[in-house]
Amino acid sequence: MLTGKTFRLRSETLGVESPGQKIQHTVMIPADSVVYVQRGTRPDDPRMLDLRWHRRMIMIFSEDLRSRGEEVNEGTA
Repeated sequence: MLTGKTFRLRSETLGVESPGQKIQHTVMIPADSVVYVQRGTRPDDPRMLDLRWHRRMIMIFSEDLRSRGEEVNEGTA
């Protein structure tokens, strides 16, 4: 279960801002960004996760987080 965990991205990663809204924007999350998994796999698409990044809600592929992210402790984020 990834919900509630914090990760640092090792490489730039594509995400979608405003998940669940009619208007969505793609965003590039830079390498070394710290993201917080707000909710594990989405009920409408189990390949996707909801993240919080700089107070923004972003949706990314769970495989991208696994392959490009490393878990960090809250104190070191």
